[in-house]
Amino acid sequence: VYNLFAGYINQVPLLAGAAVDDDKEKRATQGLIPDFMYEKQRGQQTLADVKGIYVGNTRYGRARMADNQRCGAVAERQRILPNETKQAARAVDKKKNETPDGQVGPVERELNNFPEIEGLIFGVYGEVSQHVDDLMHTAADKAASVHWRSMGAPSQQNAKAMYVTRFREWLGIECVRSHAKLKADRLTEALAAAKNPPGGVKQAAERRKETAAAARLRRARYHAFHSGARTGMGRPW
Repeated sequence: VYNLFAGYINQVPLLAGAAVDDDKEKRATQGLIPDFMYEKQRGQQTLADVKGIYVGNTRYGRARMADNQRCGAVAERQRILPNETKQAARAVDKKKNETPDGQVGPVERELNNFPEIEGLIFGVYGEVSQHVDDLMHTAADKAASVHWRSMGAPSQQNAKAMYVTRFREWLGIECVRSHAKLKADRLTEALAAAKNPPGGVKQAAERRKETAAAARLRRARYHAFHSGARTGMGRPW
């Protein structure tokens, strides 16, 4: 969500020769960039960030220590996200707005106008945080209210249950698949870098080509899903 906090930051003119659309320059002037903003209650916007976690003592080790709770790793990541976001807002205020320590700056003040930021957390085993589950139920409730008759469901509640089940299947499969693909991609890059040190024009062109191909594949999957094509990812009605 761009430009949400930009108006609360003391903007510094672009350096000579810096491109306006340069990602680094955008981040320097934006401060905070939440991944989503949606309306959970009428008239009340909620911010959310998407985070992925990976196997390691930092996340899963801490979750095991917390009574070995189910989905403990994603729950822990969701819990600490709001404090991280506030710390980031304070850092922006201190650096860009020269806000003294102990005082609330413009960015943090605007952040406080929103409810506590939600964490859409996805784990390596396909598990998700409670905020993701809540969002799935909200989406399923809305979809069921519109489509339950055309689906042939006996009731709206029955249709909602079908949507929730399908959403969980989609997200779980996509989550595990994405983690596996990321690991495979990074392994490929590491092996290639060992043979051909990065930085060459040819390697950069190959990376751009692979990125463009991946983007085309994501668009094709998106359109297949929304068109209801029978690809295993189509709509349930």
